[in-house]
Amino acid sequence: MKFFIMIFLSLILAYGSDKDCKSVDIMETNELIFAADSLNLKRFATALDGCNAKDVYALRFKGSDLLDMAIEGNFAPIVQYLLEKYPRFSLDEHRIFKYVSKDSINYKDPEMIELLLNFGKFSINVTDAEGKTILHHIVYDPQIFEIKYVLSKGIDTTLKDNEGLDALSTAKKWLTFHQEMAAKHPWAETKKRIARVQKAIALIEDYNAQREKKMVDRCNRII
Repeated sequence: MKFFIMIFLSLILAYGSDKDCKSVDIMETNELIFAADSLNLKRFATALDGCNAKDVYALRFKGSDLLDMAIEGNFAPIVQYLLEKYPRFSLDEHRIFKYVSKDSINYKDPEMIELLLNFGKFSINVTDAEGKTILHHIVYDPQIFEIKYVLSKGIDTTLKDNEGLDALSTAKKWLTFHQEMAAKHPWAETKKRIARVQKAIALIEDYNAQREKKMVDRCNRII
């Protein structure tokens, strides 16, 4: 998948621009331009210098803009560069939710998660059209660093989606689903996923217990 994303991004910069972007050099190799190191990031930035900002925003491949492609390809340094250099690129909840809801088969980079949440222009408690918070999305196939990071931001775990489920209930629902799948198909990855969901449930339960204790202590001080 990452290989194809690299090709798509190269095609965008090579062919997807209007006449004002013709000064953009064709990539020497996808690996050189999009490898996550400082030298190749500099080359990427130099390549885009041939474009006006409005042309960078307009670059498209199959409906995706340059920022979407960079996020999908796990190019955290490129994503950060685009956000800082081109402020009209916005990390809204749609882009973020789409990335964090990927399952473990599609690798999620811890650096990318932190970048998206830190640069994201949304409240930690924002919900999508289905009433789901970012935590609702993560618990299907969580990486533990994601759960800890979101909880550390003080997310309200009591928020319920349109089905009336909070994040903990959603995690338990997915645990049952994965366990039923494992009974039919005892694949190693499914068992690992079950373990991650169980750990996520434990973290959320502990988080809820601590919040409840703080509320009780606060009430006792008032009394």
